[in-house]
Amino acid sequence: MKKLFSSVMLVSALVFGACGAGSGILTVTDIPAKYNGMYAMMETETPDGDTILGAYDKGFGGVKISGGKANIPTWYLENESYYEDIKPYTGNETVEGMLIIISNDDGQEFAVIFFEHTSISFKKGSAKVSCKDADGIEE
Repeated sequence: MKKLFSSVMLVSALVFGACGAGSGILTVTDIPAKYNGMYAMMETETPDGDTILGAYDKGFGGVKISGGKANIPTWYLENESYYEDIKPYTGNETVEGMLIIISNDDGQEFAVIFFEHTSISFKKGSAKVSCKDADGIEE
């Protein structure tokens, strides 16, 4: 998990263009009410070792949580690419291990809680997960 967290910290420190245009969406539901108004991001890897990020703007910034839900655009970063090569994620694959990060600011500077999920299937870059079904929670 520390590897994923450090990668998200690096990615969120970078600023890029166009918000979510053409990306899939990760829908996160059943986020506990005490996190409403905070921000959610995601990171996982494809079976080939490429990175899928869930963030507001090409790997930067969390999506505001409202009503226990966040719809997070998904982004794809091919293994060994530079972050300026990030593009909308539209793939169809199952990933083993996903980390959803909740923070109290949209730049992911202060993580509040992590929800870990395993075996999540994406279709056309989109997936849906529930925090109630998390395989692990770390505060």
